[in-house]
Amino acid sequence: MTKARREFERGTHQDDLPFLGFVTDHEMTGVQGTSFLVLGNPERAAQSFRAMTMDLSPSHRRNQLYYTTRLAEATYKQGDVNEAARIGMSVLPAIGQVSSGRVSRHLAQLRSNLGRPQGSTATTREFVDAYAAAAVRP
Repeated sequence: MTKARREFERGTHQDDLPFLGFVTDHEMTGVQGTSFLVLGNPERAAQSFRAMTMDLSPSHRRNQLYYTTRLAEATYKQGDVNEAARIGMSVLPAIGQVSSGRVSRHLAQLRSNLGRPQGSTATTREFVDAYAAAAVRP
């Protein structure tokens, strides 16, 4: 990530492939968060995802929902099931307005994780019930 960030910060080059035009600082932060999550560092992942959700344009609603869902996953992996459920709840009202398989799949995984009886709290049950009512389909 350090090398990728350094190359990105150097700016565009003549030999850049055209599809690289979508890469922004936000996109780099999101990839960084995803990398931290995959590598088992949910604390650093949560920092990246939180930065993403705080600073995205309303015109990027799908990305905001995606990174908010990933923030919920990272928070769950940190062990804070109640906060993960609250973050997940914040996504549910908008889920019907945006078509995103990634968001749906990650929300389904969050629901599965939070629905386990051994970690059940009033807040996690509220999320599980709201998820069912929203009829989210992965």
